[in-house]
Amino acid sequence: MKPRLLFLAFLVAFFTINVAFGETFNVTSPEEFQSALTEAQSNREDDTINVAAGTYIITSTLHYISYEDSGHKLTIQGAGADKTVLCTGITDLVYIGTYGDVIIKGIEFEFKGRDGDDGGGIYVHGHSTNITIKECRFWGNSAAYDNGAGVVAISDSGTITITNNIFSENSAYDGGGVCVISDSDSATLNIYNNILFGNMANDGDDLYVYSEGSTVNLYNNDFSGNADFDTGQSWDLYITLTDNYHHADNIQKDPQFVNPENGDFHLKSKSPCIDRGNNSAPGLPDTDFEGNPRIVGSAPDIGADEYYIGSLYLFLTLK
Repeated sequence: MKPRLLFLAFLVAFFTINVAFGETFNVTSPEEFQSALTEAQSNREDDTINVAAGTYIITSTLHYISYEDSGHKLTIQGAGADKTVLCTGITDLVYIGTYGDVIIKGIEFEFKGRDGDDGGGIYVHGHSTNITIKECRFWGNSAAYDNGAGVVAISDSGTITITNNIFSENSAYDGGGVCVISDSDSATLNIYNNILFGNMANDGDDLYVYSEGSTVNLYNNDFSGNADFDTGQSWDLYITLTDNYHHADNIQKDPQFVNPENGDFHLKSKSPCIDRGNNSAPGLPDTDFEGNPRIVGSAPDIGADEYYIGSLYLFLTLK
C-alpha cells in the first residue's frame, strides 16, 4: 500500500474508533462520581456515567468543565428519580461547563439547609450546546439570591429540552424551578410534560426564561396558579421576549402528589396530570422514573411519574 493511502487508512481507523467508542463509568459513591466526571472531562469521548441507586450526600459540588472539546457528549443517568438521590445541605449539587452536548436523566436533586448559588440542583453552561434534562425530580432546592434553584441552563445557539420532570418547593431570585438563559435568536427551548408547582422566586416562580428571540415551546405542563400562558409574563411564568413563544395544553392545577412532604411524588388516582402529557414531546422516554411504561392510556402523564394501576394492584395484593 502506498504511504499516502496507508496514512489515510490510519486516519479513518483513528476517527472511527474515537467516534464509535466512549467510556462508561458505573459509580456508587460521591467520590467515584467526581472521579468519573474528572476523567470524562479530559478524555475527549462520548461518556456515560451510570449512577447506581442510593442516596448520595454531596459535600462538595460535583463539577465537569470541558470547554476545550465541543465534539463529545456527556450522559449522566441514575437508576430512577425515586432510587438515585443527590442531596446536600451545604453546597450546590452539580456544575457543568462544556461545549459538548449534555443529557441528565433519572435522578432526584434535593437541597436542604442553606441558600446556594446559581443552580442549586444543576447548573449547565454551554456554547452551541444541546442540553436535555428528563425524568428527574428537583425538590427543596434553594438559590435565594441567585437564579434557578432547580436548574439553570445556558446555551446561546443550541437546543435545551426539559421534559417529564418534577420541580416542587424550590426557591430562587429568578426562576425558582427553572431558569433558562439564551442569548441567541437561533436557540430553541422545548419544555414539555413537566410539573412546575409550588416554587418561589422574585420573577418566574416556576419558570424564568431570559430570551433574545429564541424559540420557546411550552406544551402540556402543570404550573402553579399565577402563570399567564397567553402573555408569557406573569408571576409563575416569565419570558423576557415572547416573539417566538408557542404554547398549548398547559394547566394550572394541584398535581395531587401522594405525600410530597416526605418525598413521595407519585400521582394520586384523581390527579389532573394523568393522560395530559404530549405523545410527541422531544426526548420522551419509554418508561417513567421507576421503570413503568411511559404511556398508560391515551397519553403520557405530566411529570416524572406515570400513574400505573398495575403496580398499585400488586402492592395491595401483596399487602
